Amino acid sequence: MPQLADDLNKVMDSIRRADHAASLEKAGAALKKIWLSLELNQSSIINQQEALKSLLQLLLQNIGELVDEDSWLRGQLEIVSKVVSFVEQFNKTTDLLAKYITEKPVDGATTEADMKKGILKGDWDLASAKSSIRMKTTGYLDTTQTVYKILADIGITSEATVGTLVSDNIEVDEAKLRQALNNDKTEVANLLQGFAEKMDSYLESQTKVSMVDTMAGNFYRRILGIDDQQERIDDNISTWEDRIEALEERYRNQFSAMESYLSTLQSQSSYLLNQLNNLTKSSSSSSK
Repeated sequence: MPQLADDLNKVMDSIRRADHAASLEKAGAALKKIWLSLELNQSSIINQQEALKSLLQLLLQNIGELVDEDSWLRGQLEIVSKVVSFVEQFNKTTDLLAKYITEKPVDGATTEADMKKGILKGDWDLASAKSSIRMKTTGYLDTTQTVYKILADIGITSEATVGTLVSDNIEVDEAKLRQALNNDKTEVANLLQGFAEKMDSYLESQTKVSMVDTMAGNFYRRILGIDDQQERIDDNISTWEDRIEALEERYRNQFSAMESYLSTLQSQSSYLLNQLNNLTKSSSSSSK
């Protein structure tokens, strides 16, 4: 978005300096390109929000299945398998967020797919969401648990740091998880349920769109902001298109008037030339 703002400022400067129709036509084309970029930006954010929601909802579904009574009856093996599935899905979510945040724009992009790349590079909201999701896997949960208070207590931990970088992915120690289930499967279920509720609450705060809510989700607020920007760009494009049309009409009228004037001058020139020829002939006859 900062790049689009810079591009828009440059176009507005060129419009203010425009002194002929060609300059305004060029500025109008540049405004349309910015409008398209905003439209692609909005579409990209919406699609990425939906992808994020789908992934996180699948995470919650996996956790929900863990605490279902029938799941417990199918034994430890299936429970551990579901936790592993949850961890894999969680890591896909964080990897997806990392991709959007670090993906570089394609220079000279001509296709819609390439134009969408890098739109969210360094995006603060996505980076914040990525960090918040990770913190929720390591923080204490507000439960009445007496045995297991954090996911690490049952073997679900953040991956090891690499140099100075901290991985946002998580991993599961299956042996520790099985031991926790043997010790107190009800406490494990309560811990996972508390985590699921915490994630669900965060997801809702980020994606809710109801205007009845005190505050709309971050992504929805950004979409509204892009809508406003796009409307302003549309208004500017319409205004300058009208101005270009008016200038074209004025130049067309001036050109028509010039043609008429030149035609009149040509007629007068022909008349004067004819009179001059007649005068010359008359002078020649008189001299004889």
